[in-house]
Amino acid sequence: MTDIATPESNDMADVDGETGWLVLTIDALRLAIPQGDSKGIELASALDVSIEEETEAGWFTQDGGVWPVYALDGDLSLRSESMRPWRFCVALRAGDGLIGLLCDQVRILPSEQELVVGGIPMCLRNPDSPIDQMALFENEILFVAGRRMLAQHLMTYSNNYDQS
Repeated sequence: MTDIATPESNDMADVDGETGWLVLTIDALRLAIPQGDSKGIELASALDVSIEEETEAGWFTQDGGVWPVYALDGDLSLRSESMRPWRFCVALRAGDGLIGLLCDQVRILPSEQELVVGGIPMCLRNPDSPIDQMALFENEILFVAGRRMLAQHLMTYSNNYDQS
């Protein structure tokens, strides 16, 4: 059985684990990431909102630190207007810290076997994209970001991380 992630408080819902997937919905994009890449899920309404000049959509506090949150569009490019009504923030492991991604929906798939993952056709590959595979789930095609690739992609928007 799968669950839709719906934290009931401002505390981060724990999805920490090394197996399974998180399926994020960002606009029309359905993106699967390894569950082990995530520290947790928080309601987007619990974030501290950024000021207009910042590229960050907001900030969240976790593990004694304050971490940036980004809003992307369905092409995984930085969204210029981040004030739309996002529902969730997924906290991703990024080096020694965390980085957040806003999304419309998060579905937790506790088993690795729930996705049929395969390669991505050469004509769809983009070396600047964190997407490196495709998957079939419930008769729908999802895109898959490889382990830690989504966090690395988000870190390119931030000056808060040493990318060495």
